[in-house]
Amino acid sequence: MGVKVNLKGLDQLQRKLKDLERKARAVDGKHQIPLSDLFPPSFLRVHTRFSSLDDLEAKAREWGFSLGSQEDLDKLPTDQWDAFIAEHTHFTTWKDMLGKGAAEWTSRQLGFK
Repeated sequence: MGVKVNLKGLDQLQRKLKDLERKARAVDGKHQIPLSDLFPPSFLRVHTRFSSLDDLEAKAREWGFSLGSQEDLDKLPTDQWDAFIAEHTHFTTWKDMLGKGAAEWTSRQLGFK
């Protein structure tokens, strides 16, 4: 014995799932994401003492750090930079902050935020 059920919206759900699949493929793999995309003002206001990336970079310069290029980022002294991050953000390390930024960036790319 069966029950007849009228399911409306399945076509719309299938379209949304296909769109999500397309977006997921686009974010798969390695990406070079600008810091401004990784840490938008909304992220910085919630997780740091800064309201913008410019504010963070200005304070970093006061501590002797430059964030102007990938080469600058690669040269950051880990211990000192982690100390800066721990003092000015909710994170204990740069790696933790990058991970959270990447997770939120991915969520935005998939349309969840």
